[in-house]
Amino acid sequence: MAPTFGDIVQARMDALHLSRTDVLERLQELHCGVTPQALSLWIRGERSPRAYRLVALLDVLQVHGMARAEALNALGRPSDVVGVSS
Repeated sequence: MAPTFGDIVQARMDALHLSRTDVLERLQELHCGVTPQALSLWIRGERSPRAYRLVALLDVLQVHGMARAEALNALGRPSDVVGVSS
């Protein structure tokens, strides 16, 4: 079974040793304010981030290339919508 978007996000957070607070702070630095509740909803798969927040989140988590395309696929979004190249 393919990983969910939340699985991908959590795996990257774990790999980078980032807490949810760390991720939220880095998103804030990118002028992309996200509430703790919103991040939790994204990870649980109950909501999807808007395109600009999605791009910022994937940047914070250093998700690039094919891994980015996989994350977008997990959300059911085409890669070209948020400028993904392999």
